Amino acid sequence: MKSSSVKVGEATSESATPKLEKEEKIEYALERFSEVFNGLNMLGKKFSEKKIVSKVLRSLTPKWNAKVSAIQEGRNYDQLTFDQLRGNLLTYEMTILDT
Repeated sequence: MKSSSVKVGEATSESATPKLEKEEKIEYALERFSEVFNGLNMLGKKFSEKKIVSKVLRSLTPKWNAKVSAIQEGRNYDQLTFDQLRGNLLTYEMTILDT
């Protein structure tokens, strides 16, 4: 949380500006991706698992670059499903990014 002082007359008050956890967590981003791809699938636009995985990895912010590179260089990258990617990214976020 960031803390900032606001001067009101002669008094000073502290206010906390919480970061939006929803925007920070990969779980919510992956949920939105899933909704988009499911909606497109219902409209007749189908994507392969490989295409979905590559689009998700390409859209991640720079803080994910190390993990994206590791996944893309892995030996099973071509067979990676969206669900496997989801688990992989959630684990990485909990173990590495949140420390």
